[in-house]
Amino acid sequence: MKRRGFTIIELLIVVALIGILVGVGGVSIKRQAESRAMLRVQNELGDFFRVAAKRSQETGKRYGVEFKLGENLIEISRIGFLEELKLPNIFEYSIKPPLIDGKTTLTSTGNISDNFTLYISNSKEIKHAINFDKEDSHVKYLHIREYSPIDSVPISAMTVTPSAIFKLIRD
Repeated sequence: MKRRGFTIIELLIVVALIGILVGVGGVSIKRQAESRAMLRVQNELGDFFRVAAKRSQETGKRYGVEFKLGENLIEISRIGFLEELKLPNIFEYSIKPPLIDGKTTLTSTGNISDNFTLYISNSKEIKHAINFDKEDSHVKYLHIREYSPIDSVPISAMTVTPSAIFKLIRD
């Protein structure tokens, strides 16, 4: 007599294989979502600051910039004007060297008034660094240097910016 059906061992093997495939697929989907979010942050930060710098330059007025990193928020303001950029919650953000009260300004020529680096990371490792450079008052655009991959950023990224490890983002 022929038996029909599966043995318990065969069923356990199939269930284990399905579990492994689901686990690998879940990790892959998480990495893709993280990559998309990182690209979004990079693009939105650059656009946000370039538009604000252009507005500052056109009006000839200073704008306040406040980093509320605990709330994943960046605000650019002037009397009667407020613009906000909400950052994704899946990352942690830090600024080195720290800004006093998390504040700086955009000058009337469209430059940032302090040198600092914004680090973007997940809970395990730093993924990306964006360096904001203060330039001479005659320069008419904001300098933002983007470091990727982060392991190529020197410890002294705030002062040393070799062209071999950064990509300069400009309009």
